[in-house]
Amino acid sequence: NRRVHPDASVEDEIDRVWRKRLDANPCIFNGCKFRLKAMLPRRGSSIVIESNGGSQGDRSVGGCSGAFAATASTSQKEHPSLAIELGLTDYRSYLGTNASDSADRLIRDGLDIHEDREAFLSMKLGVGSVTLTADGFLVFILRSSHVAEAQGMVDVPGGHPEPENIGLPDIGSLSRREARGISSSDDDKFCKRAVAEIFDSAVDEVVAETNAPRKSLRGQYQCTDGNDGGTGAVLLGIVNQLPTAGAPSFAFGIRCSLTRAELEARYELGAEEAEESVRLIFASESSLIERLKRTSAVDAAIEDCAFATLSFERDELAPMRFTPSTRGCLTLWLAHTIGVGG
Repeated sequence: NRRVHPDASVEDEIDRVWRKRLDANPCIFNGCKFRLKAMLPRRGSSIVIESNGGSQGDRSVGGCSGAFAATASTSQKEHPSLAIELGLTDYRSYLGTNASDSADRLIRDGLDIHEDREAFLSMKLGVGSVTLTADGFLVFILRSSHVAEAQGMVDVPGGHPEPENIGLPDIGSLSRREARGISSSDDDKFCKRAVAEIFDSAVDEVVAETNAPRKSLRGQYQCTDGNDGGTGAVLLGIVNQLPTAGAPSFAFGIRCSLTRAELEARYELGAEEAEESVRLIFASESSLIERLKRTSAVDAAIEDCAFATLSFERDELAPMRFTPSTRGCLTLWLAHTIGVGG
């Protein structure tokens, strides 16, 4: 449900960007993704944490100078209800809009023509998870050169909920359903499946990228209202990745019943998506919290804790560069864990 730009050359640019990306990295492929159109909190209050220390009252992230804006509930006890409006997009459209040099123009045109900064953007929905081992280590991956974005950067396990998993294999399939008309029972069915897929995908990505057994994963926080849907993931908040025009990612908290050593051994056996990463990186939760009690420099504190656990020389990975999604996920995790944010 991304709006088609009235200037045909803009749409042609999406094709040009895709062909260029594909030529540079034949490993990438297109696929249908969910598009986040709107978020509507129903109960409880929310806050927005920006990496530059500011705050704002809505999802608009235009003009922010940091790497992410993260939205979280203000209290774990509130369990606010969040309604989301989803459409469909694809990875090709994302690379040609949110992740392209044309993003600023598309935002301006969206505001001018539709009073909606995201009208011409893909706004594909991603997921990322702060995963904690049984012996208290946060789990990260070092991204490989085979991925389309953030090559060589440190990331949390993550990816995308997949529309095909709820019976929507491509964008055209939704259009055909709308042409025939969707009954209220079908609509409710797809809504429930979509919510389940978002939570399931967070766990699926940890399994696929680290080779952790699915049964070893559970929600990081105890939620009396069943917030994790029985999937093993608990929603911490929403991250807008500002370098890609605010592309959204849902941040989750997950606990793994394996120790660091056990998870490393599983990873070495070969993960399903092994080509996406070079190695696992771990940071001690307790050491990180202690450092953050003495400094507000979140990135530096995480880097020091991660380097303290590495089995290779620091110079091989210095400076450590975190993806915007990772920085947002960690900020949300810290806000929930020890009340640190910003």
